[in-house]
Amino acid sequence: MVREQARKELTSEIRNSTQLMGNVGDKIQGEIEIVKSYYSQEYNKYRITAKLVDSFVDFWYNKDLAKGDRVKLKGKIKTCRGDLTTQLNYVKING
Repeated sequence: MVREQARKELTSEIRNSTQLMGNVGDKIQGEIEIVKSYYSQEYNKYRITAKLVDSFVDFWYNKDLAKGDRVKLKGKIKTCRGDLTTQLNYVKING
């Protein structure tokens, strides 16, 4: 029940956010706050969801990033989804 409540709160926060402006292939950089991280055995990587200013981004990464951490990111826009999240690829974390 606690996990379901946390998932609903995150979904609600994403719905009230703004879409990251940019086209597919555009480079972005900035400081993100990690919102969610989970490990996928199928891909052997972590799926990271993070907040970048007023937008939400997600990407696959080979190391776990703790919820609440703030790190600097560089990457490219892979796709802009209808649920107001933006998927990134070619992600590099700088601290």
